[in-house]
Amino acid sequence: MNRRYTFLFLVALATTAWAQNPRLSQLDNYLQKQKDNVVADSIRQVFASVSKEASDCYRYEYHRDGVDTIKYELAFRYDDDNDQRGLIREVARFLCSGTNGGYYHGGKEQVSDNEMKAIEVFPITVAEQTATTTAGQSPNPRLQQLEDSLKKLGYEVIFSQSTADKLHIRYTWSIGMASRGEEQRQRQQPIALDAIRAAFTDLSKASTETYLYEKHKDCVDTIAYSWGYKPSGSLRPQHYNHRVSFLNAREEASFFYNKSCNNQDAGAYFHVYQKPTGLSWDDRKSFDITAFEAHIQPAFAVLKSLKGAATYPVYWRHDKDYKDSLAGGRIHMILGDDVNHEGLVTGSHYFIPAQYKAETNALYRQLDSLALDYVARHPEQTHRYETTSVLPYATSPTGELFVDSLHHIPVFKLQGHGPTTYFLRCNMYNDGLHILSISNKGEGWMPTEWQKLKSWINGKKVYLKGARQDEKRREIADAIATKQWHIDINSMNTMRYGSRTVTPDFYLELRGDTLRSYLPYLGQAYVSPTLSPTIGLNFEEPVLRYKESRPKSKKYTQVDIDVRTREDSYHYVIELYDSGEATIRVRSLNRDPISFDGTL
Repeated sequence: MNRRYTFLFLVALATTAWAQNPRLSQLDNYLQKQKDNVVADSIRQVFASVSKEASDCYRYEYHRDGVDTIKYELAFRYDDDNDQRGLIREVARFLCSGTNGGYYHGGKEQVSDNEMKAIEVFPITVAEQTATTTAGQSPNPRLQQLEDSLKKLGYEVIFSQSTADKLHIRYTWSIGMASRGEEQRQRQQPIALDAIRAAFTDLSKASTETYLYEKHKDCVDTIAYSWGYKPSGSLRPQHYNHRVSFLNAREEASFFYNKSCNNQDAGAYFHVYQKPTGLSWDDRKSFDITAFEAHIQPAFAVLKSLKGAATYPVYWRHDKDYKDSLAGGRIHMILGDDVNHEGLVTGSHYFIPAQYKAETNALYRQLDSLALDYVARHPEQTHRYETTSVLPYATSPTGELFVDSLHHIPVFKLQGHGPTTYFLRCNMYNDGLHILSISNKGEGWMPTEWQKLKSWINGKKVYLKGARQDEKRREIADAIATKQWHIDINSMNTMRYGSRTVTPDFYLELRGDTLRSYLPYLGQAYVSPTLSPTIGLNFEEPVLRYKESRPKSKKYTQVDIDVRTREDSYHYVIELYDSGEATIRVRSLNRDPISFDGTL
């Protein structure tokens, strides 16, 4: 709808000598030419575009019951190294409140000027175009458009849905905006910031209240945006520094961002929408665990066809008299903080090995879809559901695996509340995806080694068959693959003097392309006068040749390494067993061969 107001505007003409911001100069000319038909959105867009350059910029809007209040202020400050550093050199203001308002743009020709230069006064008629909106009936489409564009730029969008106050469903979208030092993210950041700035500017005219603040000075950038909507009545804003939250908004969005001079940045985007359920207090029900688990079972059918995939029972119990130290790290709490409360956790543990990346992603998508479908069908059941745009094995548009995506999926995918609390958890580890479908009565606890346990009763652990051995094999395989391992020596076997035990401080270590050898020696030296029969194999040298093999029907990996020191050349043959044991054989040009036994 359009409303017209006649205001008295103070405009600085482009003929003044001081250097003006070109966008503000264009706005000055526009106001002079369009005296009787100025559109407020033109002023809005100019202030938005200039805000990312200004030293300070504050924009506020309020639209309620036919009353439009708009207040914009921005300033440019001197940044030269002189006595006037930090003082204002150019300023622009726009005010529209009720039937009174104005626009001012002024600046200084030189630092020594005591006053701003601003001339000519004339009346202008402004048409404030308040956007026709269906806000409140569904999440704001402009915000959803923004979230889709940020997702396409590679940002992770986390969505959650929960029963807020028994009578509303609360939807939340959140995005972490820090670049984390990544080159690609740093290139995307300006594009993302422009998209967010444009979206909040567009939203301001369809808001109940909007607060938009920016500060760009001395290589430090600060941005804080807050937008709120309520179908009727006023909002109750809470201010903290330049951030604002609305306690009673039907829908709100906020964004904050800060970048320091060393390019370290932090930021986050939040969007919250509360939808009335149309239910009464008497309609509320506890979460139906049995019905939900039956609803999601089709997602786990694929486990039967995957080698190594499994379903395990969960049974974790602690009685009231059981004592444990939280500081000792032996158990994690799911819920509650009183170690003297009894509790029982039961359910199922689903596991998919890491090699099934496509199958894992497909299961995760299906589980997401089924869980969301269930809570959408049953708004009367108390719950909290969360999902993300990142898959367990997320890939870039070029198909490359995002290494850091393994731990970005939400841990708590769904919580159901009632006399018995329900949890659907997804945990991503190097060995694969672990999913827990569990419920607890009383105090809920989680053992630290839960993914390897068959049961846990008052601290007594019963491990799944082969769980410890499987974990050891994975650890050893990772160490070999990354060329990062350390062997503690237990004994040595000489050619002339038999076997000897050794003190525990001897070792052999590989760190990438460097071999660190601190080994004892007892044997005959053939040529070099500098080599004593008892001088150890003590050196740190680059690897000249590296070969890795896995003999058939053997439970070890063989690693061959060649190195050269000033005194001799050495060939190491290392056998790394799946059990964690290791043997080392060393041959050289000028000494007897020798071997060692140790532990990886």
